[in-house]
Amino acid sequence: MPKARFEIINNDQVIMIRPIGAWSDETAARFVNEINKNLERENVDFAGLIDLRQWELGTPKALEIIGKNLFYAASLGYKMEIHFGEPKAIPMQISKEKITPPDVTLLQSQSLEEISDRFKKAGYRFETTALQQFLENL
Repeated sequence: MPKARFEIINNDQVIMIRPIGAWSDETAARFVNEINKNLERENVDFAGLIDLRQWELGTPKALEIIGKNLFYAASLGYKMEIHFGEPKAIPMQISKEKITPPDVTLLQSQSLEEISDRFKKAGYRFETTALQQFLENL
């Protein structure tokens, strides 16, 4: 089992995130602190790409910490989140009604082209090559 951790890579207005392993409350809290530093750096809208393929989810409390932070992130300009792949633990479906602030668009995709098109249509600046490398490097 991989050690619980995460990677956060800034790609202009897109924050690329890779959660890895099964998260404890402490890992979720560290993640929230790190992601908020990234979101608080400028006064612009951001989008997120989350590569779920190595995530084994976490404790209910860890998921609650992340879910609550999504509302704070939205207040800082986090307006779109795309999930790539599925967590290793269980298949996950997006539930907009339960966990997503009304001003955050939450999508799921299995295709680099679709992800790139969605970000472009929404007007986010990002480097396509960096996006591709992020999804290819596990």
